[in-house]
Amino acid sequence: MTAALATIDQQPETQRELVPAQEPAAPAPFARQDNMMGMIREIMMNKDLTPERVNQAFEFYQKIEAMNAKRAFDAALAAAQAEFPPINKNRRVHFEAKNGGSVTDYMHEDLAELVEKCVPVLARHGISTRWRTENPLNAPIQVTCILTHKAGHSEENTLRGAADNSGNKNSLQAIASAANYLERYTFKALVGVASRHDDDGRAGGAKAAEAVELCSDHQLETIKAKLEETKSDEAVFCRHMGVERLADLPAASYARALTALGKRGGDVKSGAAKPADATPAALCTEDQLIALRDVLQARGLADEDFCAQTGLSKLSALHPSKYAEAMKFALQMKAKG
Repeated sequence: MTAALATIDQQPETQRELVPAQEPAAPAPFARQDNMMGMIREIMMNKDLTPERVNQAFEFYQKIEAMNAKRAFDAALAAAQAEFPPINKNRRVHFEAKNGGSVTDYMHEDLAELVEKCVPVLARHGISTRWRTENPLNAPIQVTCILTHKAGHSEENTLRGAADNSGNKNSLQAIASAANYLERYTFKALVGVASRHDDDGRAGGAKAAEAVELCSDHQLETIKAKLEETKSDEAVFCRHMGVERLADLPAASYARALTALGKRGGDVKSGAAKPADATPAALCTEDQLIALRDVLQARGLADEDFCAQTGLSKLSALHPSKYAEAMKFALQMKAKG
């Protein structure tokens, strides 16, 4: 054995077989994190280190973690932005100034459009969305939009504004309108999205023809005020108008909505003259009767309940000229249960 080793030592350097050293495999992310936590534990258990040194080590670890969380947030937001669908301006604001000045008329996207199009995409990439509102006394309304990634990093954007007293809003509606406006713009600025017109600037063609103009904010405020005045159920009213929510009401249906609420043809107050039987020559259509029954059924009422309070012999005897009055009366009837 000694002779063999001597023989190897006597060989020229160039004849020796050189074996390259193998580089250690890079540790997995979780392994690196475990190693870091292990280092922190070792440092904290070291009795020779001062508390200041221990705090410095822990602060360094927190900075590393915050940096990684920020990197994960940025990557997730960038991925979400690449998947956002187009944001359409689906709401119209149209009203005349009280002093006879110029007409305000413009389109914008509502908060529901932003939430429906963006929040599910953000959630798929681990980002949650929420708002924080503040309404201090004698101070502007403040709204903060907050995005939080599952890795722990959060970013927020804050805007302030006065209550929106335009139109015929009461004090609570003015606050809600301003808060809604601030929620939209804090979200858009934080997420990095912009909206467009449904018809691409009214360029015409089939796409423009398919666009449905919705009621303006001012028109919706008028309808809401009438709903409150008549103590009508908004959900039942929407069902009667064939929409899921009041904001989806087409502008073309505005006059019909006011008629159903007694805005035109005379306001009918509770206890006013009740609809009388129609002559055989003029009766409500089947569609009208179905719509009226839908309202009654939604309130847990039957045909007999309505007829007993209106003096009708049967629902099908209702005269078309009394249909709007009957619909409003049904909306005012007390629901069973």
